[in-house]
Amino acid sequence: MNNNESELNAPFLQAFATGLRAMDVVGKVGHRKILDATPEQLSTLAHFVLAVKKLKETTETNPDYWDCECEANYIHKKADRLACHRCGATQDEQPDSRVSEIS
Repeated sequence: MNNNESELNAPFLQAFATGLRAMDVVGKVGHRKILDATPEQLSTLAHFVLAVKKLKETTETNPDYWDCECEANYIHKKADRLACHRCGATQDEQPDSRVSEIS
């Protein structure tokens, strides 16, 4: 597993683990009695929501941008560039850029 895969897997694993705890809370208090949950149970649910939000931010992509193979300056706007002049990658063979990385 390379560093990029580790970066993607960490938020996923955190959301998954927190989600399991959140499902346990919902199972104990019932979906209609969530307001009767203890502060600890509500905290678990809040952590799950934050973990899912972080996961979405790290994995959501923008179809208007693409990543080449370069170590730096790897984000290109599709309307401006079909291929990277440094590494030779082409947008049709590369993934869309992550929203969180586009400035």
